[in-house]
Amino acid sequence: MTHRLAPGVAVAALGVTTAEAVALIDHGQMAQALGKDIIFIACGDTETGYGLTEVMIAAVRNGICHVQSGCSLYLPKAGARAVILPQPHVRGHFRLAPGELIQIDRKPADVEDGVARAGARMARLVAHGVDLDGRAVINTYPLAA
Repeated sequence: MTHRLAPGVAVAALGVTTAEAVALIDHGQMAQALGKDIIFIACGDTETGYGLTEVMIAAVRNGICHVQSGCSLYLPKAGARAVILPQPHVRGHFRLAPGELIQIDRKPADVEDGVARAGARMARLVAHGVDLDGRAVINTYPLAA
């Protein structure tokens, strides 16, 4: 069974290689303007090949934009759906719900293994490509100089 999320979360995949390049984007302004929670995923060349370089989220709640950078993807052993882990000093993790990101007030027990599983899965997706026909709208925009 396929579940589609309500149009309240946007995923921005960026072809930039550094967290500094991702930081140039005004996340709050973008989230406010779109009226959506945004997950930013940046990929680029790494020491081990092309892969994930940054995960960042922006969510507007009650007029305040909450941004978490330096996040990781986490894939549970038995799950097919990854969650987003913020930096270690931030409580909990983030999960996609219909129309928004929600924060769950605990971290998984096997963080390192789950992050490794998510990284391996992303590497497989990048290596084989993903068919998004009819499942996503892709807009490509150049980065401002």
